[in-house]
This record gives sequence, C-alpha cells and structure tokens, in this order.
Amino acid sequence: MQPPQKKKTIVVRGNRYVGAALAKSTARTGLRRMIGAVLHTGKILFSGFFLLFTLGLLSAGLVFAYHYLLHSPTFMVRKVIVSGLERVSQTEVLERTGLDRPSNILALRLAESAEHLEAHPWIERVTVTRRFPETVLVDIRERRTVALINLGTLYYLDENGRAICRVGVKENPELPIITGFSREDLIERERFTQRDMRSVFALLQVLAGRNDRFRVENISEINFDPVRGLSLFTREDDVCVKIGFGDFQGKLKRLGRVLAQLKIKGQDAGLTYFNLECSPRVIVRRTAEG
Repeated sequence: MQPPQKKKTIVVRGNRYVGAALAKSTARTGLRRMIGAVLHTGKILFSGFFLLFTLGLLSAGLVFAYHYLLHSPTFMVRKVIVSGLERVSQTEVLERTGLDRPSNILALRLAESAEHLEAHPWIERVTVTRRFPETVLVDIRERRTVALINLGTLYYLDENGRAICRVGVKENPELPIITGFSREDLIERERFTQRDMRSVFALLQVLAGRNDRFRVENISEINFDPVRGLSLFTREDDVCVKIGFGDFQGKLKRLGRVLAQLKIKGQDAGLTYFNLECSPRVIVRRTAEG
C-alpha cells in the first residue's frame, strides 16, 4: 500500500481574473452613463434650438403680418370725427394730429396726438380714440373764457384765472375787463396775485347769478386795488360800485334793497356811484367822486 498523499494548501492572494472582469464591467457602466449624458444633453440642446427656431418663425410671421396691416388699405383712416370745437378749427386739429395726411389707424400714436392738441392755447383736454377699421374720434374740451385782463395788452382769461392768449386786433369780446394787475405781479408776486385773482372770480360768480343792472353781461370793468379792494363799472349808465373785499353776495343784496326804496321814492334817477366798502352802510352819490 502506498502511503496517503498530503493535500497541498493553495493560498490565493488576489484573483486577477475577477478584478479584470470587475474593471471591465465598471468601464462599460461608465461608458453607458457618459453616452446617456451626451444623448440627454443633445436632446436638451435640440429642444432648445427647435424652440428658438419656432419662436423665430413666429416672430418673423408676426412682423410680416404687422407690416402687412400697416400698409393695408383696409386700415387707412378715411373718417375723422371731431367734437367740441368752437374757437379751434377742424383744419388745425387735423394738422396737429397729422390726420391731414394719409394715415394708417394702427400706426397712430394717440397719446402723442393728444399732447400736440393740448399744446394749443384754446384747448384744455383732448381724448383721441380709434374706431376700427377706418375712423378716428377726437373729443375736445376748449377753455372757457369768463373775462379779459389788461396787462398793457388785453388777454383772455379762462375760468381758472389763467391767461389764454392775446385779444386780436379785430376782436371785440363783450367780457368784463380786469384791471389793477401787471405783468410783474403775475411773475414776481404770483402767490399773492393768485389769491387776489380768486377774489375777483368770486365776485364774477356772484354777478353771473344776477339778472339786474349788475348782471355780469353788463359789467365792463372790475378793478382791483390792494388797499380798497374791488370796484366794478357797468356798461349801461357808466355806474361805479365800490364793493371792497368779501361778502359780495350780501353787499349787492343790500344795494338792491336800497335801490328799490329809492325807486319807490322816485330818487333813483341819475345815480352813478355806490360805495359798499363800509358794510352795512351803502353810500349813494350822483357823481363818480370817490
């Protein structure tokens, strides 16, 4: 019998085959991941380029359509309706808005047109609107004149006490003339002049509500004096009324009662001067001596 053989013990310090297989597997996984990332990035870039291309086409289409509409005879302005005109002519309105020339309703700059019109001295407010496809509406509010002011030259005054423009040589408006102010007052004493002007306009408002000889239509002049206040002169009979400051309504009512009593007594003829400054007294004279 042969003696039993001893088994050899083999110690494996490292499996280079398994390590190589693992490395190959890892490399393949990394490659697949890299390829996947490249494809994903490509998809994103392609989507972005496609979106930009689509937006570019859409923008180009919109520009082309807008350009076509701007030159389309369908949207040419064929009718301009202007309302609210008294002093301003329709020709001036068309010239200032550019509507005296062929215009496309889409190309109109409405705000700019309104600004050009509001620069006119007689125009206070303007609204310009479109009515498709071919009509433009222009609604104008003119400044309303209530008096004239003598600053060496006569100027129209609006209801806010602002000078509008000079009175023309051939114009003869029957409006009360405000005197007692100067150009220097308007420039150097603007705050005080505005305060005094408010007093003048308060008197004008009271006169506008009367229907007797002191109605506003019969007033030729209102004079302002910084010490004695306001005086008014009538067109008929050339009557002078020294009314002073404040309580214009009450003072004129008292004057009306006095005139009624004088008429009853037959003593109202030839009266040309009334002084209401020292309320409640009413001083009556037959001359204009103050």
